[in-house]
Amino acid sequence: MNDLPATMEQLALRVQQLELRVQLLESAASQPAPAADHPAVPLQQPTPLSLTPEPDTAPPPALAPSATGGRFPVIGKALLGIGGAYVLRALAESGSIPTSILVVIAFVYACAWLVMATRTADEDWFASSTYACTSALILAPMLWELTLRFQVLPAWAAAALLTGFALSASALGWKRNLASVVWIANLTGVLTALTLMVATHTVVPFLWAMLVMALASEYAADLGHWPGVRAVVALSTDLALALAAFIYSGPPNRHQDYPDLPAASLIAPAVVLFLIYSISQAIGTLIQRKTITTMGVTQSMLAFALAAITLAQFGGPAGVTSLGLACLALAAFCYPVAFLRFRHLPEPRNFHVFATWSPTLLVCALVLLLPAPIQAPLLAAVALATMLLARRLGALTLRFHAAAIFAVAAVTSGFASAFGQAIFGTLATSGPALQFALPFTIAAASLLLYALTGPSLPDRWFRRTPWVVSAAFAVAAVSLFAVQGLILAASLAILPDVTHIAVIRTLTLCLITLALAFSGARFSRAELVWMAWSLLGLVGIKLLVEDLRHGHAVFTAISISLFALTLILLPRLVRLGQKA
Repeated sequence: MNDLPATMEQLALRVQQLELRVQLLESAASQPAPAADHPAVPLQQPTPLSLTPEPDTAPPPALAPSATGGRFPVIGKALLGIGGAYVLRALAESGSIPTSILVVIAFVYACAWLVMATRTADEDWFASSTYACTSALILAPMLWELTLRFQVLPAWAAAALLTGFALSASALGWKRNLASVVWIANLTGVLTALTLMVATHTVVPFLWAMLVMALASEYAADLGHWPGVRAVVALSTDLALALAAFIYSGPPNRHQDYPDLPAASLIAPAVVLFLIYSISQAIGTLIQRKTITTMGVTQSMLAFALAAITLAQFGGPAGVTSLGLACLALAAFCYPVAFLRFRHLPEPRNFHVFATWSPTLLVCALVLLLPAPIQAPLLAAVALATMLLARRLGALTLRFHAAAIFAVAAVTSGFASAFGQAIFGTLATSGPALQFALPFTIAAASLLLYALTGPSLPDRWFRRTPWVVSAAFAVAAVSLFAVQGLILAASLAILPDVTHIAVIRTLTLCLITLALAFSGARFSRAELVWMAWSLLGLVGIKLLVEDLRHGHAVFTAISISLFALTLILLPRLVRLGQKA
């Protein structure tokens, strides 16, 4: 403060010198020749000021916006906006303005706040989010009251306004990539649509409104704008479709308050939802060369499941056939894409996803399109052909596919059930030939499947899974044939009862276990050794379940002795096979 008068004098002198220089420059610019006898103005050298201010002369620090109350005016403006919404509500109650005009005014009023949210400064996210919330708080209650309380707005008009609101937010926030504004608008749109769908008992308009929002969010995400919004919109749309399918698929009293709808009105939204996300994933992976995300995989599967359930539930036989053909077409698309486009990429996720979808869709197509008697044989034939192709191409993934497809054939044919009956149940020794034809055919095919797998890989256990699965089916087939054959042979001499059958089973399984242990070690087939130990554990369970409960004391002793000898001999046979 003591240096202030001297500083002010220096500043005044500098200002006078600058004014004089400006006058000289202006006079020189306005006249062709400069003035001849213009006195020179001496410039005084100002006294240098100290760069280190005294402690009592330091400038005060800048205050944060919260300290200066910068956010309170934003909140005040938002409250004024909500107050304006109550004015519109009062006008609606009084009936002084026609309803159509009032709806337009209210919608424009809500969109005006949305425009304000997009016109704020880039760093002022609080004001942008607050104005967007104000717009949402104006629009959602207004639509609720006009649709339900005043009943002046039809459901399709409310759905159209919600769609326009969400699309307007996306258009306004596109250039500056205002994610918060788009988040609030889309969240308001889907939640309000879902709530009004349940409250008004009108399904179709709000389903299509949510589908349009889903399409817009997916398009924006493909172009790199606010990718997180797609998850909220997608899951909300899934919930709406699942709720509609649940309501109309139940008994009549469940949807008695809802209008009757044709099947196409429920099938079309589900199909469109699947097309939106399947095409989006195809564009992202094939054209844009992106790695498919977990959200993309999950949503594609959910959309497919909803479309499949809706087609099967409301489409009748034609819907099931259409679903089967769609699965076949998708499998025909996924197989070449996986093995020709994604197989050699450094990032393997796309390949793994499409390679997993391919056999799943193929199995679904065969199950849906083929009659029941020929499903299992054809699935087994497809599995054998796939395993043969995998061996020729050296494709481990195709080996997984072959094992999975054959597992479905084994379950649908009754082969797995026949093996269980042969080991633990009451195996029939007589009956119609067709009763045993299909399981035994699949059992024979399992032996061929394991023969086609070729030498196993000395690699991690997970990569050996196809060999283990095919070996398990082959061992089950051998056990089924052996037990069935010995029981039939014994029935030629005596009438075997439960105790005889129990001993025959134990003897057969123990012999197969020892053969697997030696051959697996002898020919470097680790999966056969694993199957030997697994089968030995199955024999132990069988002793507890069958022999000890139903067997005679003598026959029970024989079974236990056989099991004990197998325990002793199995490790020795493994070592003997390794030496050989």
